Amino acid sequence: LLLTNLRILSLDNNQIISLPNYTFELTSLEVLSLNHNLISFIPSSIQFLSKLKIFEISYNKVDSLPIEFGLLKNIDILHIDNNNFTKIPSTLCYLKNLKEIKLEWFEFLDPPMPKIMLDQTFIQNMRNTLQDLITHSILFCEYDNFIFKFSQNIQKKIKKKLI
Repeated sequence: LLLTNLRILSLDNNQIISLPNYTFELTSLEVLSLNHNLISFIPSSIQFLSKLKIFEISYNKVDSLPIEFGLLKNIDILHIDNNNFTKIPSTLCYLKNLKEIKLEWFEFLDPPMPKIMLDQTFIQNMRNTLQDLITHSILFCEYDNFIFKFSQNIQKKIKKKLI
């Protein structure tokens, strides 16, 4: 493959249904943007994109990320909003460099939070909650569980600030 040194791949707005296998041979890739397509599945072979820092797959039809996504330790920006997610992998807790996550689930918390989350305290709490699920051998966080746990955490923090 001649594109082994490719660092940025933007395939936004292309009606892509699935990613070709050779995509995961682009081991120098740091940015993968797939927004506004028709992708419904992210294969576990995404783990081979170990240099990936930015992953954007907003406005697709994805219903879950693979557990192996948590192996992408260099991810610092993750945009996964406006898909068909019913669960997210608990292994997202391993994304220690994560500085920005975009997921519409945040808007349904009590109280509602912005869809794009830059708050490092919130992101750390999200990682802690997902880590707790892993310690209980729960590999995916279902939507209802996510909303319940994070709304509880937010409400506890608000009460602490009021006291």
